[in-house]
Amino acid sequence: MFAKDFMNRHGIPTADYKTFNNFQEAKKYVQDIRHPIVIKASGLAGGKGVLMPTTTVGAVAGLYDMMEKKIFGQSGSEVVIEEQLIGDEISLAICSDGVTFKTFPPGQDHQRIYNGNVEPNTGGMGCYAPTSLCNDLQMREIHDRILKPTIDGMMDEGKQHSEGRIERFVFDDSDKANWIGNSFIGMICIGVIMTKDGPKNLEYNVRFGDPEAQILFPLLTSDSDLVLIMNACIEQRLPDVKFEFRKKCAVNVVLASGGYPGAYSVGYEIDIEPLEEGMFPRILLFYCSEKS
Repeated sequence: MFAKDFMNRHGIPTADYKTFNNFQEAKKYVQDIRHPIVIKASGLAGGKGVLMPTTTVGAVAGLYDMMEKKIFGQSGSEVVIEEQLIGDEISLAICSDGVTFKTFPPGQDHQRIYNGNVEPNTGGMGCYAPTSLCNDLQMREIHDRILKPTIDGMMDEGKQHSEGRIERFVFDDSDKANWIGNSFIGMICIGVIMTKDGPKNLEYNVRFGDPEAQILFPLLTSDSDLVLIMNACIEQRLPDVKFEFRKKCAVNVVLASGGYPGAYSVGYEIDIEPLEEGMFPRILLFYCSEKS
């Protein structure tokens, strides 16, 4: 997985991991190790390609579903098995013009479907921001150890690629990373876990996270225009644009049909009761085809 290799090359703290494209080898690995693990499909899986098995039997079954039954298609042909990091997870969205970057308020996305943080994992069942799970000192550490090395590393590797010194970009084609000149331009959503040994990076998504975006956009002040921010990224003048947030909180909760994240029914009507006076809903409806 390019992102994991990238983090190792640039000293960005992350979980120890191994990559497999052979089911029998992956099965033997999970049977031999004794620490908790996370299994990830290398490709895109609609936000559902992460398993956190609690037993060896469950881990082998999950690997079989991914690698042999192809429940995620070719995305599960290669899997990453990494140590399970313990701590609170936060989501950080940043926008970059390739040289500088700005950070949205940290939020927390709840990915397991049942109350009490019970699996299975989903694409996200709700999110809130800002979160108090990291203080100003910890945010500075995240900036120095994860965010800045990420942007600097991509700029350096983009330059090396343009000069023919490396063959690949940081991310694979399915991530649709945007490169202008020698730099990465665009949005990145980063999962960070606050461990006892400090913050560690879980993943990169080169887009806004969902449902994170649904709570971050309403927090922008009225004179912090998202379109102007995006244009500033493209034109490499991000420091000149207004980028501020209201001193308020935002939260959303996802409604899902029974059976999700497995097979589920569609087409049900959503009926929202009248809200209390002074409360205004922000409702986004997403329609997914079987191919999405």
